[in-house]
Amino acid sequence: VATPAPPVGRPAEARAWLNAELANLVDLAAYGADHGWPGYTISLAQTLFRYLNAGDRYPESVIVHTHARRAAQHAKDQIAEARTLNALGLADLLQGRYRRAADYFQQALALNRETDDRVGAARALTNLGNIDLLQGRYRHATGYFQQALAVYRDTSDRVGEVGTLGNLGFIDQRQGHLEQAVEHLQQALAMSRATGDRAGEAHSQTMLGLVDLRRGQYQQATGHLQQGLDQFRETGDRSGEAYALAYLGLASLREGAYQQAVCHYMQALD
Repeated sequence: VATPAPPVGRPAEARAWLNAELANLVDLAAYGADHGWPGYTISLAQTLFRYLNAGDRYPESVIVHTHARRAAQHAKDQIAEARTLNALGLADLLQGRYRRAADYFQQALALNRETDDRVGAARALTNLGNIDLLQGRYRHATGYFQQALAVYRDTSDRVGEVGTLGNLGFIDQRQGHLEQAVEHLQQALAMSRATGDRAGEAHSQTMLGLVDLRRGQYQQATGHLQQGLDQFRETGDRSGEAYALAYLGLASLREGAYQQAVCHYMQALD
């Protein structure tokens, strides 16, 4: 008997279904890898990738992508294996385990180059750049991002291009190159709107708000940050939501709205 598809016409309904069925989905990944259906496990992991990592479901992400890596190795699918390595590295990166994350990304990059998967290699380079960015090694990070950006543009990967422009804009503002930061971030914002990339738009708005904070333009910063916050909530990106709330707290603090700042900071902390 066929099981009817769940009512997931809106993003919030889709997330609610995924939240309710997450344990079953994790079990399905294991079952497929153990019972001769590696393609199903690989496809399931790739489908769940953004949901698991954007939603801070790192233990489940590690389990699903570990099964997917095993399935990819069984199927001798090096492209799929590289994707699972990238996903495992990202779960470690987002939890601050940079050394182990870098090892996963380097393994993914080697497989990407062996299989001539240029977009996969660009993603691995982007993530290696993110490790350097988070540790303040901006020159090394910029080198990785520029390599990745050239590939994204050459292959018309707009999502990758948006994310990399945002990363370059973040580095610019940290180094005080505010005009250059705005240029990168406005490009990212326009491209994300043109392609319907809500996650990219949320990051671009938030980073533009951060530049406004550096310039002392607190009301304008609040506008950008509130839009970013709304979009992070819409897409279920809890890490992005926390950053936007923290920056809104800083904007309120600078304007002397101390109670509002405390409210934003408490929400970010939660």
